[in-house]
Amino acid sequence: MTLERDIWNSPRTPFGPFGARGSHSLAWEREFSLLSPHQFRQQQQFTEDLIGRLGLAYELKGHEGCVNCISWNEEGTLLASGSDDCKVRVWNDRGKCQHVVATGHTGNIFGVKFLPCSSDNLIISCSADGTVRLHDLNFSETTYIFTCHVNRAKRVVTAPDSPFLFWSAGEDGLVIQYDLREPKRCDEHSCRNVLINLNPYTSSPELKSIACNPVRTELLALGATDCFTRLYDRRKLSLTTITRHEPPLANGFMRRHNTGYIADDLVLPAGCVRYFVPGHLPMREAEARAQWKTFSVTDVRFSADGAYILSNIGGEQVYLFDVNSQDRVGKSFNVQPASSHHWKNVTVLSGPAQALKDTANTFYHKKAFPHAVYTYDRAIQYCPQASVLYANRSAALMCRNWDGGMFQL
Repeated sequence: MTLERDIWNSPRTPFGPFGARGSHSLAWEREFSLLSPHQFRQQQQFTEDLIGRLGLAYELKGHEGCVNCISWNEEGTLLASGSDDCKVRVWNDRGKCQHVVATGHTGNIFGVKFLPCSSDNLIISCSADGTVRLHDLNFSETTYIFTCHVNRAKRVVTAPDSPFLFWSAGEDGLVIQYDLREPKRCDEHSCRNVLINLNPYTSSPELKSIACNPVRTELLALGATDCFTRLYDRRKLSLTTITRHEPPLANGFMRRHNTGYIADDLVLPAGCVRYFVPGHLPMREAEARAQWKTFSVTDVRFSADGAYILSNIGGEQVYLFDVNSQDRVGKSFNVQPASSHHWKNVTVLSGPAQALKDTANTFYHKKAFPHAVYTYDRAIQYCPQASVLYANRSAALMCRNWDGGMFQL
């Protein structure tokens, strides 16, 4: 980048007041107290320098069907992939296939995970045939086959601090817990390892995703065929038994509108689950269903520090929820007159904030509303007490008119 380049009118992306916002620029801004240490850490997680270095490293060829799932080991040196060809392949970080696991699944593989603390020798897989299987790479064999689900098993998840425990989520609305230290407790007539059963509480109990908090491993996040992200505290749950009145799934056939289970105990303890949802979606869900649209949380992930949940809602957008927040849908706000205890509005912007505001205004007038929103956000970081920046950003958000971008409380 040359000094002559007009960084304020880039057609591709807004820039910071001191050039492209790379690591050196961010360090300079922190040095002069233009960024707080917290803001610096946040910006360093996602910089233009990093994006500029991203590119295709390897193309991994070997599967004979669609690849539905991938998972790294703990060190990031091995990658496991599961496919419609009913095989799991393990690749090294140079793109070479090291293992091909003939899983024995008879349906598409939807979930695969390395079992922690196993020297990367044990892999879990789940499939459309409803089974969950544990494979030993050293001996090239399947050591456990679990047949608890009566519908497609969609995801498996492990806890980083436990080499024995893991969980599976299926389209039968069940979360099954597996403990390799115990003998099998299930048979063809019943399952005794049910941790969560959504069937009594929703008309669409199909589970699509599950994640375990990497820091607080007692927390499990679930995504199902509605707009809610559920957060369960498994310390407050106990395993229940459900009686199977239909045989397990076989040969990959789906049984969709019947779980095939009768629960023995449907009472959940108080405080075991929290719900996270964008405020506008519950009001729109009935309207969406009338138009044959559904909101499904197709994937949930925790941040590395366990403080946030990232939820992808099919047919909508991607949302970030604060695990530690106590906010609820329909929260009311008590607006009071300004006083000396509140921050005062700033009418004269700092140099960087004013420059960013001018750039954002240019984007706004050119109807480049996403760029305008982004640039107003940057200006607010430099001058968070300027109401004009919030007002301008609100106007850009409304003009952007993204689905779910605004709603009424």
